[in-house]
Amino acid sequence: LAAAEPIIAEAEAALNSLDKGSLGELKSFGSPAAEIVQVVAACMTLTAPGGKIPKDLSWNAGKKYMGNVDAFLKSLLNFDKDNIPVNCVDAVEKEYISSPNFTTDYIKSKSSAAAGLCGWVVNICKYFHIYQVVAPKRASLAEANRKLETANKKLSGIRARVKELQDKVAALEESFMKATEDKNAAIAQAEKTSRKAQLADRLVNGLSGENKRWSETISKMEVAGSKLVSRTAGHCPLSLESEAHACEPLLQVAHC
Repeated sequence: LAAAEPIIAEAEAALNSLDKGSLGELKSFGSPAAEIVQVVAACMTLTAPGGKIPKDLSWNAGKKYMGNVDAFLKSLLNFDKDNIPVNCVDAVEKEYISSPNFTTDYIKSKSSAAAGLCGWVVNICKYFHIYQVVAPKRASLAEANRKLETANKKLSGIRARVKELQDKVAALEESFMKATEDKNAAIAQAEKTSRKAQLADRLVNGLSGENKRWSETISKMEVAGSKLVSRTAGHCPLSLESEAHACEPLLQVAHC
């Protein structure tokens, strides 16, 4: 396309050299030079709708073709140069451009307006050949861009899904960390409770042993006290009531 841009610029410049006055003057010619008739015939051939080239390419037909000069000039400026029928370009190149006199410099000596039209025809045909090479590349580029856009949309969807999964993973990791902290706290509390239970067991066991020991001691003291009372009673001339009263403090000590 870069190579085509200067050619399109030349074609537009050729048309910009035309105005209502110069085209009106061209139409006023009664019997113009053959080269001028050929220029207008070339325009009629190149712009033939649907590639149907008119059979009548005479000067009278050419003047009708130009019709309203403003509308005619506008139609050339807006000409669909990307979709020119091949047969139209072939006919113009074979019948007109192949002539050595079909140049802007030569035609200008006949008519400046015809020279502008001649330059437009020549450059549009040049553009056609460049576009024949460019069009497939442009189509390939458009297809590549379409595929790229589709791929980018898929990639965006994948990235959104990945982000969603990453957020879920982050939430799960946070929940896992909290659960781990709770578990460790529970284990620590359980270990603390276990230690307290072990201490309580040792205390209970210790008290149990101490109770047994004191019970045995009390039993022994009761026996000893009984023996003491018996021996005392055998040597003491006191009455039984006096003996019991005398031995009561001993028995009380034994039960302490």
